[in-house]
Amino acid sequence: MHDARVIANAILDRAAQYGRPVTNLDLQKMLYFVHGHFLHRHGRPLTNTEFEAWPYGPVNKIAYDAFKGFNDTPIDTRAVGFDPVRRVHRDLPELTDGDALGVLDDFLEYYFDMHTYLLVEFTHQPGTPWFETIEQSKSRPNIGMRIANELILARFEGSAPDVNDLPRRRNEDIAFLRKVG
Repeated sequence: MHDARVIANAILDRAAQYGRPVTNLDLQKMLYFVHGHFLHRHGRPLTNTEFEAWPYGPVNKIAYDAFKGFNDTPIDTRAVGFDPVRRVHRDLPELTDGDALGVLDDFLEYYFDMHTYLLVEFTHQPGTPWFETIEQSKSRPNIGMRIANELILARFEGSAPDVNDLPRRRNEDIAFLRKVG
């Protein structure tokens, strides 16, 4: 498992190479989706912190806090860590895990082509882990509104796009966006 900020930085680096400006809202959705794909493919979490059900969908608070100063503008820096002993900020390590890099390489371009609110719409559909977490919280407490990895895995096992099917799916999703946008 990785620090979510390290994964976020890797997403931002790839977005810059692709020419895709990324806001914190975009980043949260992309981070969530690659976490789900990683869970599905490797059977273990990508990040060492959980996602929470916030009004605009799943959020990884550690990654959110690193970039919250950007509000709704594109992020143009990378997250850093803090050394509490030396009391200084430090660069976070680059992502070198081949399994994690493989998931980013296989799926990010698919999400880069989508509008922010289509990404939000995908997470808000009935039956999604975000939706189920919100619904379950109405009848039992969920401190922090944490989205269980088991819910995420179950969703991605049943509906995650196959890597070989992404070009067709991307065209359908872009057509949908043009229709509703």
